[in-house]
Amino acid sequence: MITKEFLDEIVKWQRAEGKRRSVDIHIEEGIEAHGFRIWFYDYDLQFGSHCDDHIPDLGALVKEGERKEYEKLKAKFDKEEGDE
Repeated sequence: MITKEFLDEIVKWQRAEGKRRSVDIHIEEGIEAHGFRIWFYDYDLQFGSHCDDHIPDLGALVKEGERKEYEKLKAKFDKEEGDE
C-alpha cells in the first residue's frame, strides 16, 4: 500500500533542486501483491529502477553495475593477455 508519507517522499525526491528525475506509478490488477509498480528514473544518470516500497539509491545502483562491468572486462582482458 502506498502511504501519503511515501508519496510525499517520492514527490520530494522527484523535485530535488538541480535534479532531473521522473516517477511513474502504474496501478493495475495482477502486478505483484500490491497492485502497483513504481518506476524511478534519473535523467542525469540515465538510469532507472522499479521499486515499490522505498526510493532506490540510483547512484549506488549505477556504481554497482559499473563495478560489475569493470570486473567482467578486467577478467576478459587479463585472460586474453595470459593467452598471448
